[in-house]
Amino acid sequence: MRRSYPVIIAAIFAVGVSIAQKPGVAEVPSPEQMSRELRRLEIELTALQLETIEARLKKIEKQIARIAVEIRQSESEETAGRSELVSITEQLARSELTAGERTELEAMQTGLLGDGLARIRERLKAARDKELALRGLLENKTLAALELRQRLKKLRLEE
Repeated sequence: MRRSYPVIIAAIFAVGVSIAQKPGVAEVPSPEQMSRELRRLEIELTALQLETIEARLKKIEKQIARIAVEIRQSESEETAGRSELVSITEQLARSELTAGERTELEAMQTGLLGDGLARIRERLKAARDKELALRGLLENKTLAALELRQRLKKLRLEE
């Protein structure tokens, strides 16, 4: 049976309350019974903590996958922008352009050199920074999950 943290804590509290009751009013569990019950509750709590961390790991992995897609899209946009810039530069080198065409191409070139590529690079940098932070968090949570698995295994062996 899976219980939540508050339910487990309430069960631990109930065990403590039963010990504090007067011997004549209710049966006081033996120290062995109390020890077994507390160990069982500790196992249950550790299993719940592990389950929570594993769910968080899956969410982090999904976030990293989404960011990887965003990075690929930004890199593709950056490549396309650079290719367009090269194309505009090549067109500007042609002598048969009219003044209007030249002005239009120069405006496009200025837009790409100014805000266009800069915004893409900023998005790319932000995505890479976020990916790096999430990978660090993933590593920490993975280590925590490993420690909980080992602790849970040890507790179950002692049971």
